[in-house]
Amino acid sequence: MISLEISDVFIQNGETDIEISCLVKCSDQTIIRGIQLMRSNKSILYLWNNKIHWHDLDLRNRSEATAKTSCSDGDVLFLRVEIPSSMIKPSKDIGSYMCRLRGLTSYGGLLQEDSEKVMLKVIGNLIYVLFTRKDC
Repeated sequence: MISLEISDVFIQNGETDIEISCLVKCSDQTIIRGIQLMRSNKSILYLWNNKIHWHDLDLRNRSEATAKTSCSDGDVLFLRVEIPSSMIKPSKDIGSYMCRLRGLTSYGGLLQEDSEKVMLKVIGNLIYVLFTRKDC
Protein backbone atom coordinates (compact mmCIF):
# COMPACT_ATOMS: atom_id res chain seq x y z
CA MET A 1 0.00 0.00 0.00
CA ILE A 2 2.88 2.41 0.76
CA SER A 3 6.09 2.60 -1.24
CA LEU A 4 9.18 4.77 -1.41
CA GLU A 5 10.55 6.12 -4.68
CA ILE A 6 13.88 7.86 -5.35
CA SER A 7 14.36 9.91 -8.51
CA ASP A 8 17.43 8.09 -9.82
CA VAL A 9 19.68 5.18 -8.95
CA PHE A 10 22.88 7.19 -9.54
CA ILE A 11 22.88 10.76 -8.27
CA GLN A 12 25.83 12.88 -9.41
CA ASN A 13 26.87 14.89 -6.35
CA GLY A 14 26.42 18.59 -7.09
CA GLU A 15 24.76 17.96 -10.47
CA THR A 16 21.60 15.91 -9.85
CA ASP A 17 18.68 16.76 -7.57
CA ILE A 18 17.50 14.16 -5.08
CA GLU A 19 13.76 13.57 -5.09
CA ILE A 20 12.31 11.20 -2.49
CA SER A 21 8.61 10.31 -2.54
CA CYS A 22 6.30 8.33 -0.29
CA LEU A 23 3.45 6.96 -2.42
CA VAL A 24 0.17 5.53 -1.10
CA LYS A 25 -2.41 3.80 -3.26
CA CYS A 26 -5.79 4.95 -1.95
CA SER A 27 -8.57 2.51 -1.21
CA ASP A 28 -12.10 2.73 0.13
CA GLN A 29 -10.99 0.15 2.70
CA THR A 30 -8.68 2.55 4.58
CA ILE A 31 -8.64 6.05 5.99
CA ILE A 32 -5.20 7.64 5.71
CA ARG A 33 -4.23 9.63 8.82
CA GLY A 34 -0.58 10.39 8.15
CA ILE A 35 2.51 9.71 6.07
CA GLN A 36 5.98 10.00 7.54
CA LEU A 37 9.34 10.11 5.75
CA MET A 38 12.19 8.81 7.87
CA ARG A 39 15.98 8.79 7.49
CA SER A 40 18.04 6.43 9.63
CA ASN A 41 14.95 5.71 11.78
CA LYS A 42 14.34 9.40 12.57
CA SER A 43 11.40 11.38 11.25
CA ILE A 44 12.36 14.14 8.83
CA LEU A 45 8.89 15.22 7.72
CA TYR A 46 5.31 14.18 8.30
CA LEU A 47 2.03 14.74 6.50
CA TRP A 48 -0.80 15.04 9.01
CA ASN A 49 -4.23 16.68 8.63
CA ASN A 50 -3.31 17.84 5.10
CA LYS A 51 -0.27 19.79 6.38
CA ILE A 52 3.44 19.08 6.11
CA HIS A 53 5.26 19.16 9.44
CA TRP A 54 9.07 19.31 9.43
CA HIS A 55 11.21 17.55 12.02
CA ASP A 56 14.56 18.13 10.24
CA LEU A 57 14.85 21.92 10.14
CA ASP A 58 18.20 21.86 8.32
CA LEU A 59 16.64 19.86 5.49
CA ARG A 60 13.64 22.21 5.49
CA ASN A 61 15.99 25.12 4.74
CA ARG A 62 17.65 23.23 1.86
CA SER A 63 14.71 21.57 0.15
CA GLU A 64 11.08 21.78 -0.90
CA ALA A 65 8.28 19.45 0.13
CA THR A 66 5.01 18.88 -1.69
CA ALA A 67 2.04 16.61 -1.07
CA LYS A 68 -1.18 15.41 -2.64
CA THR A 69 -3.63 15.12 0.22
CA SER A 70 -6.96 14.16 -1.36
CA CYS A 71 -7.46 10.43 -1.50
CA SER A 72 -10.25 8.53 -3.23
CA ASP A 73 -10.34 4.92 -4.36
CA GLY A 74 -7.66 4.27 -6.99
CA ASP A 75 -5.82 7.59 -6.54
CA VAL A 76 -2.24 7.91 -5.37
CA LEU A 77 -1.53 10.15 -2.41
CA PHE A 78 2.08 11.34 -2.00
CA LEU A 79 4.55 13.15 0.21
CA ARG A 80 7.64 14.31 -1.70
CA VAL A 81 10.84 16.14 -0.79
CA GLU A 82 13.25 17.50 -3.38
CA ILE A 83 16.81 18.52 -2.51
CA PRO A 84 18.37 20.69 -5.24
CA SER A 85 21.81 19.50 -6.36
CA SER A 86 23.46 22.67 -5.03
CA MET A 87 22.01 22.02 -1.55
CA ILE A 88 22.91 18.34 -1.12
CA LYS A 89 24.99 17.64 1.99
CA PRO A 90 26.22 14.05 1.67
CA SER A 91 27.14 13.86 5.36
CA LYS A 92 23.53 14.71 6.28
CA ASP A 93 21.54 13.30 3.36
CA ILE A 94 22.98 9.79 3.14
CA GLY A 95 21.32 7.09 5.17
CA SER A 96 18.46 4.63 5.13
CA TYR A 97 15.12 6.14 4.02
CA MET A 98 11.71 4.68 4.75
CA CYS A 99 8.07 5.79 4.59
CA ARG A 100 5.48 5.03 7.25
CA LEU A 101 1.73 5.08 6.76
CA ARG A 102 -0.74 5.49 9.62
CA GLY A 103 -4.48 5.18 9.33
CA LEU A 104 -7.60 3.18 10.05
CA THR A 105 -9.11 0.17 8.35
CA SER A 106 -12.73 0.19 7.25
CA TYR A 107 -13.40 -1.95 10.34
CA GLY A 108 -12.00 0.72 12.68
CA GLY A 109 -8.71 -1.04 13.35
CA LEU A 110 -5.41 0.82 13.52
CA LEU A 111 -3.19 0.58 10.47
CA GLN A 112 0.57 1.11 10.38
CA GLU A 113 2.60 0.05 7.39
CA ASP A 114 6.25 0.68 6.52
CA SER A 115 7.71 0.84 3.02
CA GLU A 116 10.88 -0.90 1.98
CA LYS A 117 14.08 0.81 3.08
CA VAL A 118 16.28 2.55 0.54
CA MET A 119 19.88 3.47 1.33
CA LEU A 120 21.60 6.55 -0.10
CA LYS A 121 25.35 6.02 -0.02
CA VAL A 122 28.20 8.24 -1.26
CA ILE A 123 31.03 6.60 -3.18
CA GLY A 124 33.43 9.12 -4.69
CA ASN A 125 31.41 11.77 -6.52
CA LEU A 126 28.32 9.55 -6.88
CA ILE A 127 25.47 9.00 -4.47
CA TYR A 128 24.20 5.44 -4.90
CA VAL A 129 20.66 4.29 -4.18
CA LEU A 130 20.64 0.80 -2.67
CA PHE A 131 17.32 -0.99 -2.22
CA THR A 132 16.77 -3.25 0.78
CA ARG A 133 13.91 -5.50 1.76
CA LYS A 134 10.96 -4.31 3.79
CA ASP A 135 11.85 -6.49 6.79
CA CYS A 136 15.51 -5.43 7.07
